[in-house]
Amino acid sequence: MSLEKVTALNSVEIVFPSRSINVSWHTSIVEDGVVISGPSIHRTAFSAENSAEVIPEISSVVSADYLATVQENSVLKEEAITAAQLIAHLEAQVAALKLQLQNQGG
Repeated sequence: MSLEKVTALNSVEIVFPSRSINVSWHTSIVEDGVVISGPSIHRTAFSAENSAEVIPEISSVVSADYLATVQENSVLKEEAITAAQLIAHLEAQVAALKLQLQNQGG
């Protein structure tokens, strides 16, 4: 049995005291390896007057421009580091899954 391609969309919300970020990415398992694309980061700040009111601030794919902004903004830097740690953890999980699939395949 051949494993052509299995793709999953993953999404995790990380909540900080005054804002939340939603990190999403695609994980594809193909015959010759594992491909992780993304992440896409959506940032939401909570209004100080009404915590139930949500104001979208940033919605962008991580890019050179975003990373340049991160260098100048400690809040975004904290979020980017959190997202990077999360993705590194997930990459390790995917690698373990790939190894498990290989072992089951013989």
